Amino acid sequence: MGAVDVYFSSADPSGTPIQGFQFEISLVGPDDDVMFSSVGAPQAHPYIFAPESSAPLFSISNGGLTATLGDFLDMGTADIATGLGLASLQFTVEPSAAGKSYMLQINTDPSASFLAADSMTFLPFTLRNGNVTVVPEPATFILALVVLPALIRRRS
Repeated sequence: MGAVDVYFSSADPSGTPIQGFQFEISLVGPDDDVMFSSVGAPQAHPYIFAPESSAPLFSISNGGLTATLGDFLDMGTADIATGLGLASLQFTVEPSAAGKSYMLQINTDPSASFLAADSMTFLPFTLRNGNVTVVPEPATFILALVVLPALIRRRS
């Protein structure tokens, strides 16, 4: 089992208000020894829509290799700020994955991934995909973050 937080890094110190988000993230690797098992609230970063919402909704498809996650506030907005989290991506990891690298790739098609100021206005942003490498630990395997996945930055 392993997990990686997805969170914001913003160039706008005053914050940018959003009402919702959706991201489709694929796991690309040499095999299917690492697969998405669940998505939850970020573990090391405060959730952007807390306390109105506790975690994003999600679905896992493509045999565990694609996760779609999102959330939308019924009323109001939340400001994007550096360090606020979107999700914790959780993985199942086979022992044979040790030493292999897997890429977390965000689908940039606007129908698959977006930040919404409201139900009609989508905000421009840039993405940073990331890699995870499976490293063995005594009697278990965990995912170690090599490059922070999916840092999301608003374009200035």
